[in-house]
Amino acid sequence: MPRRMPGIAFRLRAGVDTAIGISAFAETHARPERKQRPGTLSSDQIEAVYELSMLRIFMGWEVFLESAFCYYSAGFASPSGDDGSCSLSPYASPVAAIKMALDGKKYFNWADPDILIRLCETHLSSSHFLVVLQTARNDLDAYKAIRDRVAHTSPYSRNRFLQGTQAITGSQARSDIPGKFLRAWAPAQPDTPQVRWLIAIGGGLVNLAEQIAP
Repeated sequence: MPRRMPGIAFRLRAGVDTAIGISAFAETHARPERKQRPGTLSSDQIEAVYELSMLRIFMGWEVFLESAFCYYSAGFASPSGDDGSCSLSPYASPVAAIKMALDGKKYFNWADPDILIRLCETHLSSSHFLVVLQTARNDLDAYKAIRDRVAHTSPYSRNRFLQGTQAITGSQARSDIPGKFLRAWAPAQPDTPQVRWLIAIGGGLVNLAEQIAP
């Protein structure tokens, strides 16, 4: 019976909850419009908090993806015992698997769904991990574009951000400021409270993680 990896999806959820909690705390200190009050935050400051929260969420997502791939590549089952993402040729350890993925490079772009899909196609067989990535590929690409816009101000990142937000909302964003988008309300879903886009994206990534490593 294969060894089981630790609860990496649970770790991601905890990190996402922390990031969302920071933005929620900032909202409780929002400055009333056109009023100056000590200890309150302007809209620009709150939007900056949302951007930092997005970076934290995506950092956790990348760590999760790296961990999931390396554990599965080393022959581990998921925390629940599911081995639906087995390795074609198991590596001796997760450390050996990460060395293989890096292939002599200093960095692997775990957040790029296309690069990660190709890696999984090469090294994992009967991969539930791969199926989840392929199914969510467009959303993951859009989320990455939003995250990249927080970190970069180039025309390319701006265009990617506008394309990404349009892909998940169906309409053109009113602003190219990522914090403004992340703070905006996402469309209401049946039988669930309406949430801001930061929460929708964070929850979506946690849902994917729990499918990849149940």
